[in-house]
Amino acid sequence: MPKNAQGRVDWKQLRYMAHRFFMQQSSIMFKGFEPNKEVNVSNVGGAQIMDQHAPSFADMLMSGRWADEGYSLRDAVAMIATMEQLMFDSESAVLEKAMHQLEMNPIESIRREDMPRLMEAYTVQWMFSSDPESLAMVVRDPRVLPKALPLWPEIKAFAEGQFKTMEHKRAAEQAPSSAHSIMKMEYTFNDAHEAIGSIGKTFASYWETECQNIKSSLVAMDKGTTGRVKLSDFYGSNMDGEWRFGESEAYLRDLGALDDSSWRGPQVIIPNYMQAASNCIVSTPNYLVCCVNECEDIMGEIEKKFQTPVASVDEMLQLVGGLSASMMILQI
Repeated sequence: MPKNAQGRVDWKQLRYMAHRFFMQQSSIMFKGFEPNKEVNVSNVGGAQIMDQHAPSFADMLMSGRWADEGYSLRDAVAMIATMEQLMFDSESAVLEKAMHQLEMNPIESIRREDMPRLMEAYTVQWMFSSDPESLAMVVRDPRVLPKALPLWPEIKAFAEGQFKTMEHKRAAEQAPSSAHSIMKMEYTFNDAHEAIGSIGKTFASYWETECQNIKSSLVAMDKGTTGRVKLSDFYGSNMDGEWRFGESEAYLRDLGALDDSSWRGPQVIIPNYMQAASNCIVSTPNYLVCCVNECEDIMGEIEKKFQTPVASVDEMLQLVGGLSASMMILQI
């Protein structure tokens, strides 16, 4: 990253680094840290989860000496750690709601046979946490879940798989003296949190097949192989039964996914559309779980090679020319 005279970065760069970190780790995009979100000179543009749950820390980060001197690597680590802790706390709150829904007491042990139900209830609460009306509907009548959530049976199996993974890990780590607790097959709130915590961190990888299906549909409409789809073709696909491409022209423009500069007329930019919030399968009050950003691999290769803020055009062309075609496809 480019740095100032004190070897520090400014707030915009710190936001960018935080966004890149979470996208690389789990394809999680914190609200307020979206790349296309405006950040003005007064440093507006903080993560909503920090503004709501750690306002004093957020104020401290965006004022005082930091506003003048910039931020060090230590400051960046502190902010990332704080955001991860707040995410952990928000997961705990959703898990408690799921337990109350099933009439479980968070301070009591959870029977092994009840864990799949709890994982299912948590996943529903988590995925509908930004839509209380829909959440109330599916809790009231679980039979509507397959209509409300595409591929619900697969999502349910994924959630249960996270519990089984945690269970296997715990069994492998248990000391011989703990054989009795293994046979008893009871779990604590913290055990359940370990299992549900892996859902958010791995969901993007699980959902990547669906993301690739969306990408393939758009690529098939890209007649000029420019990484863009004519807006008329984009909307025309709905006539063939495609249900996904229905965002308004104004909304696409706000997302930064619409190119108005071509003589061909408005065109949807495929990579930008793929990273748009409308394609994020999970939207919580504080963050989104989105499709994997394939550009991160390319950026990672470039950063690993140069490890400086600036490189010459010739150096860049030489490196990019050596990247594989599969890595470069549609990364424009």
